[in-house]
Amino acid sequence: AKGAQYGGIAFGLHKPYFELSTDEVELIDAFMDEAGIAIENARLYLELQARNEDLQNANVRLRELDQMKDELVSVASHELRTPMTAIKSYLWMALNREAQSLSPKIKEYLERAFLSSDRMIDLVNDMLSASRLEGGRVELNLQAHNIVELIRYVVEELTPKANEKGLKLQLNVPAGDFPYGIVDDERFHEIVINLIGNAIKYSEKGTVEISVSTHPQGSPHHKNAESTIDHYIWVEVKDQGLGIAREDIPRLFKKFGKLEQGSFTKTAEAGGTGLGLYITKGLVELHGGTIWIESDGEGKGSCFTFSIRIA
Repeated sequence: AKGAQYGGIAFGLHKPYFELSTDEVELIDAFMDEAGIAIENARLYLELQARNEDLQNANVRLRELDQMKDELVSVASHELRTPMTAIKSYLWMALNREAQSLSPKIKEYLERAFLSSDRMIDLVNDMLSASRLEGGRVELNLQAHNIVELIRYVVEELTPKANEKGLKLQLNVPAGDFPYGIVDDERFHEIVINLIGNAIKYSEKGTVEISVSTHPQGSPHHKNAESTIDHYIWVEVKDQGLGIAREDIPRLFKKFGKLEQGSFTKTAEAGGTGLGLYITKGLVELHGGTIWIESDGEGKGSCFTFSIRIA
């Protein structure tokens, strides 16, 4: 088979070979060819089985290593967060309780250390959240909550940061009673603070609008599913930042996704793990919702929209 000799077959004939007809000789030759092909296929099948077994063993080992990695990240993140929180607390006390006795230079050093510790805690939290999402260890306590009040709390929390940059945060809510949403309040807070925080981080001027509605203006994900729209609350975060090039939009929600243009040109300055939107997308989907972005290109701002089920 394929030019290789695997062995020989001895035939017992009922008459001398030279008395065989042409058809009988061709039959023997054809049998030999088929036997060679059968042996070759059997050999390939055994090799394939061996390779599959090797791959299965390798996949098991990779899953074990991946689980070990997730456990290491989880433990390391947890252990890092505790001392970093303590460091941040002591720095805050030094800056606020002993401010009058500090020289301008020492105060500047402490402020930088405070900001760095705060950033470190954010990075640790991101790694911990990503590890839990990948390991399927995020458990949601879903209950009916007043979505508007939860968002209003985040807006109030981030208003000082927006004011520092000369930005305005504007919350738009329809008049009248607004339905409750089914969310885990802690994880919903994480989703909203990530999106509004990003809008503030990558905007230099203008207004960041947060809109809540039960009737969205339009969604590329639900245009053909009008019957499902009434079952969702839609939250929109729109900024007037640098915007995002269309070809870069598919990369936004990927793990460690950092863009070097549009709204993400400042990533290197602002720091970050590139996990924020990856985590946000995972949490929205755990809630049974969808998230997407719309941008008309660089220099025209961005609009993130996500959906949450109505209670």
